[in-house]
Amino acid sequence: MKEIGQKTGSFDPNRIATLALLQITHELFAVRRKFDGDKEQLRLRTLDLETRIDDVLAKSGIQTDEGE
Repeated sequence: MKEIGQKTGSFDPNRIATLALLQITHELFAVRRKFDGDKEQLRLRTLDLETRIDDVLAKSGIQTDEGE
């Protein structure tokens, strides 16, 4: 809040607190977007690896229990 007060030149504590809250919210949403993107990337990579493993197992004649 101190930094925001200095940057804006404001001395109104309510305004500074509101701006700080908006900044924190902005940072939270940025982190969530990154996390969701990372999560989706992990999901796609996992699906790719599962497909590759299944292909190798099928080619080698190894049976798996896919029903479980």
